Parts: sequence; structure tokens; C-alpha cells
Amino acid sequence: MRQCSDCQIQLEPIRVLDATHPGVSGDGSKHTDLRYAPIDARAAWYSGTVREASPITGMICPSCRRISLFG
Repeated sequence: MRQCSDCQIQLEPIRVLDATHPGVSGDGSKHTDLRYAPIDARAAWYSGTVREASPITGMICPSCRRISLFG
């Protein structure tokens, strides 16, 4: 159980999304969950993906709306 560092209230899970394309309306399309990788991780030449990429867990405080990210 994680708590907000400001409010000391239990954080709620959220999805943190990134748009891979701006989309027609500019709001973004083809959303994907954010991931992280070590600074020295290299993308595969054939696919462009990083094998070491891991998901980012997002949490939000229901009171102050502070978002915290965890690896």
C-alpha cells in the first residue's frame, strides 16, 4: 500500500499512456502504456524495440491529484 507523500492518503492505480501518433484531432491515437529501460539499453536493429523495457506503474492521490511513477 503506497501513500501520497503530501496527503498521507492511499494512492490509487492509473494507466499512464503515450500516443504513438498525434491523430486527426491532435489528442493522440494508437495509445500505448509507458515503459522504461536502462540508460544503456539498445534497440534491436530489426524491430526497433528494446528488450529490457519494463512497465511503469502509475499511482494518483485522490485528494491532491499528485501522480507518482514506479518502475
